[in-house]
Amino acid sequence: IFVLALALPKLAIEVTFGKIVYLIIFIIIGAVIYTSIKLITSSLAFWTKDSQPIVSVTYNVATFTNNPIEIYPAPIRFLLVYVLPFGFTSYFPSVFLLNKMEGNLGLDWILVKTPAGLLVQALVICILFVGISLIVWNAGLRNYESAGS
Repeated sequence: IFVLALALPKLAIEVTFGKIVYLIIFIIIGAVIYTSIKLITSSLAFWTKDSQPIVSVTYNVATFTNNPIEIYPAPIRFLLVYVLPFGFTSYFPSVFLLNKMEGNLGLDWILVKTPAGLLVQALVICILFVGISLIVWNAGLRNYESAGS
């Protein structure tokens, strides 16, 4: 947020109070989604004893959102929005900030292309992934076996 506060005045981007509020909410929701995904993948260690390979692959998928999602085929876009929803952690907030929501996001069949629609969708995904992460974590705790003597 600090870097954005420094950079935005130097860019030719219209910044309004409403846009700042939306962006802060997007950032919070994105952080919660990211943390939920990390909790899900890390919790797999309760069963596998080593979840690092799964965590690594998952975060390699996250780098796909460094590029515009519309460059990928539909199955990859679906993966980045709903299966491992990293699109909500970086790509969609930047699309919103740069006023690119009117363009072709390549996801017309999935997304409501308004700031409020995107925010509601991000919130639903966030709640869903928090729930899944807590279920996986609690199931792992019930399965936990101490490695010590």
